[in-house]
Amino acid sequence: AAGLPLDPRDTAWRCNVVALDAHGRMADPAATLLPATEQAIARIVSEAFPPPAHATAHGGGFRFTVVERETTSHIASPTSPVPPAPFTPTPCTPAGPQDVVGQSPADALRNLARHHPALHARITAANAHLARLTGADAPHGLALWPWGCGHRPELPPFAAGNAAASASG
Repeated sequence: AAGLPLDPRDTAWRCNVVALDAHGRMADPAATLLPATEQAIARIVSEAFPPPAHATAHGGGFRFTVVERETTSHIASPTSPVPPAPFTPTPCTPAGPQDVVGQSPADALRNLARHHPALHARITAANAHLARLTGADAPHGLALWPWGCGHRPELPPFAAGNAAASASG
């Protein structure tokens, strides 16, 4: 829905920008942002997740999508007859942002560090920059909260579904 193409092994994460309270805990799971703040956040997110290993999209306001591109290093090449490893989807451990209001981003992301240390490191680096973004729309700073990850589903083409429906009825 974010307009980012997904290969079968890519992982897409929905990320919210959350507002922090005076104690550094998540106060608002859907921060209201001024356009200048949105632009600064988009820059920070794209720098934290650089291509070609990642892709990002800003869905407006507090909504972002981050795609982790699966590297092709595990796929057999003409000079390396090693077969591809079986695909195991990335565990999607973070709860939705509404479920972590009142927690510090570091505490709430602890489970992500266990299952996905590379994403955790990038989110933590982005959050260090975002926490310093203060102003009228974020008086105590902001954080990026990943949740709702998924992979491209394997679906039959629409034409195949229409042919089956036509044949049955």
